[in-house]
Amino acid sequence: MVAGQLTWQRTYGGFGADEAVAVEATLDRGYVMLGSTGSFGNGGGDIYLVRVDSAGSLIWSTTYGGVGAEQGADLARTDDEGLLVVGTRYAGAAFGYDGFLVRTDPAGAPLWERTYGQEEWDLFHAAATVPGGWFVVGQTFSSGDGSGEAWILRIDEAGDTLWTRTFGAAGSEEATAVVGTADGGCTVVVNTALGGGQDVVLLRYASDGTLLWQTAWGGLAWDEGRSLTATTDGGYVVGGITEGVVPYRTMLLVKFNGAGDFLWNEVTFGQGSWEGHGVIELQNGDLCLAGSTDAFGAGGKDMYMWHTTATGAYIEGPTFGGLEQDEAFDVVAAI
Repeated sequence: MVAGQLTWQRTYGGFGADEAVAVEATLDRGYVMLGSTGSFGNGGGDIYLVRVDSAGSLIWSTTYGGVGAEQGADLARTDDEGLLVVGTRYAGAAFGYDGFLVRTDPAGAPLWERTYGQEEWDLFHAAATVPGGWFVVGQTFSSGDGSGEAWILRIDEAGDTLWTRTFGAAGSEEATAVVGTADGGCTVVVNTALGGGQDVVLLRYASDGTLLWQTAWGGLAWDEGRSLTATTDGGYVVGGITEGVVPYRTMLLVKFNGAGDFLWNEVTFGQGSWEGHGVIELQNGDLCLAGSTDAFGAGGKDMYMWHTTATGAYIEGPTFGGLEQDEAFDVVAAI
């Protein structure tokens, strides 16, 4: 297929607001998508899981949640081809929001559901699979000075918490992405905001929760890491947005080596507003950052796929969408 060529497109949902924020490829060349729905479920907004075949035809869909509000955030695989559904659940006025996990079988049936958090707001954003369980990251307001700290949990296959870490200083910190490492540890993207600006921080943890190193990147204004991919050379690429490199909001790629040393950064160029979300490394070493732009396209905000070489050099940037608002939140390579 020609790079960036559209082969099919589908919509899924009902009469309410329905949104997908994460996608995984399946072994039979289909896809499973996670998000939130106002069309189905128990009311108040539920987590929405959709399974399609290689042509995008619906195989099944299901929801998770109760009468309160639940919102999906990320998907991670399980050893038995099931899924770990990552989200947030409203726990009532006394407790606010808690992190919410559902482990499913390959057909989406729940094997267990668990909530995580204390009296203040506690939010899950992303997860990564490692032997014997997962790392789950987000933000907690239940510790520190109450301004929000990055929250890192090691969860076993039964959903029990093996250890928890927080990362924060005088400002607000939020963990937005995580990947597992070969030694059973993890690398985490954290955004730290202080004094009107924000920087990207990369944290590397050992399997027992020991912090091995940390590194920060950013300019004078606002830099935000929203996704993370481990690269075949042993390094990492962070995808997101920046307002500090050029005079307008733009998509951002930042490359670090395996020790956390900064190697390079690249941004998209063009007037208008740009958003970067999910990033992956392709089989040939190229990078792909999915997001949106209103700088050009069919009208309004369109999905944008920023395709670069392994060193961030531009290859292509096709848009997808219609006259209304369209935005991509995640990307996965087809099997």
